[in-house]
Amino acid sequence: MIRRLLILLLAAAAAGMLVLRAQSPAAVDFRADVMSSLKVGDSTALLLVGHVVFHHNGAVITCDSAIRYNDRRMDCYKNVVVNKDSTFIFGDKADYDGLSNEAHIYSPLIKMIDKDATLYTYHFSFNTLTNVGHYWGGGTMSQKDNLMESSDGYYYVDTRDLVGVRNVEMRNPDYVMESDSVSYNMNTEIASFHTLSYIWNAQNEFLTAYRGIYDRRDDRYTFTDRSYIMTETQQMWADTIVYRPGSQDALMLSNVQIVDEQQRALAFGDYARYWGNERKALLTRDPVVAGYDEGEQADTVFMRADSIFLYTVNRFAPPKDSLTAAADSSASDSLVRHGPGSGRNVSGRARDSLGAGPGLPQEPLTGPAAKRQEQNEAEVSAEVSSEADSTGSVMAVDSLQSAQPVDSVGRPLTEKELKKLETARLRYEKEQAKKQKR
Repeated sequence: MIRRLLILLLAAAAAGMLVLRAQSPAAVDFRADVMSSLKVGDSTALLLVGHVVFHHNGAVITCDSAIRYNDRRMDCYKNVVVNKDSTFIFGDKADYDGLSNEAHIYSPLIKMIDKDATLYTYHFSFNTLTNVGHYWGGGTMSQKDNLMESSDGYYYVDTRDLVGVRNVEMRNPDYVMESDSVSYNMNTEIASFHTLSYIWNAQNEFLTAYRGIYDRRDDRYTFTDRSYIMTETQQMWADTIVYRPGSQDALMLSNVQIVDEQQRALAFGDYARYWGNERKALLTRDPVVAGYDEGEQADTVFMRADSIFLYTVNRFAPPKDSLTAAADSSASDSLVRHGPGSGRNVSGRARDSLGAGPGLPQEPLTGPAAKRQEQNEAEVSAEVSSEADSTGSVMAVDSLQSAQPVDSVGRPLTEKELKKLETARLRYEKEQAKKQKR
C-alpha cells in the first residue's frame, strides 16, 4: 500500500514537472554568420557576428552583432531592427529579455514605423507577447497630415491605437487639440480623450469637454461630460453635445444653455437640436427662451413652454410703414414660439420640415448618455405629434409685395406663409395692447 502511494506521488510530481516545463517561456531562437564562445564571469556567453537574427513570439530582431548570455537574454548592437507584423523599430542598440518578453531599444533618436505612421522618440520598449510599445521622454507621431506630440505614450500594434499621455498636442488642418490624455486610432482617424481637453478647429471655433471623441472622417464631435462650444456668434453648454462643425448641426442633452449674440437670444432646457445651415432649433424638456434688445429702450421677452421651435428669418429693408415699425420694435426676428404649454403646439408642417435634421448624427450614444438621449427623443416625438394652431409663426415680418421676404436660405416666402406671419403679428399686437391696459 505504501509502495503504491509512493508511486502515485512520484507520478503526480513528474506530471507536474512536465506541466511546468510546458508552460515555461520558450527559448529565443537565433542564427548568425559567425559564432564563438566568450567567458563572462563564471559563465560562458556566445558572441554572434554577421546577419544576426533572433526569433521569439513571432517577432524578429536583427542586428550586426550580439552577445547571447543564455537562451532568453541577449544584447544587440548596430543596425538593430525589431519587427512584429507591420511594425518596425529602428535603433543602435537593444537588449532583449525572453522571460519578460521586453525589448529595450536605444539610440539618440529611435524610429518606429507601422504602415503609414511614423513615431520618433528618445526611449522605447516593446513587448513581443502583448504587442505593446511604450515611449517616454517625448515622442512625435505623424500619419498622413495628422501630428501628435506627447511626453509619454503607448502604441498598441494589434489595434493601431496610439495613446499620448501628459502634455499632448494633436494637430491637422481640421483642428488643434491639447490634453493630458489622447487616444488616436490610425485606421479610423478617431481621436478620443478622457480628461479636460481644448480644441480649436478650422471654423475658428473653440470647444472643450472632460470626455469625448472626434471622428474626422465623419466630421463629428461627441462630448459627454461638461461640454462647451463657442462659435463666432454663439455659445453652447450641455452635459452632452454632438456637433458637426461643417454644417454647425448640434444635438444637446441635459443642462442645455445657449447664448446667441447675433439674434440676441438666450435658451435653456434639457434637450435641444440645432440645424446650422437652416438656422432653426427645437428645444424641449422645460425650455425657456429670452429675447433681448440693447440700448436706451432695452427690453426682454421671456417664453416658457413644453417645447419651443426657433426659426430665423433674414431682415430686409422695405419702405417704412406701421408694419415695419412694429417689426423694428420687436425683441427679435428669430423666435418662433410653439408648444402645449403656451397654448400652441408644433404644427404638422413644422414637424415634417424638421424631420430627422439634415446632416444630424444618427449614431446612438453609449452608456448613460444613450439612455438619456432615448428618453429625450421619445418625449420630443410625443410632443410634436399633436396638431398645432395654424397661427403660430414668426414674431414680425413685412408682407409687402415690393420687398419680397425670404427665409434664412434665401427662399421667397409664399402667400400662405406671409398670411400666417401677418396673423401672428396681429396677435402679438393684441397681446401687447392688453398688457399696456393692465
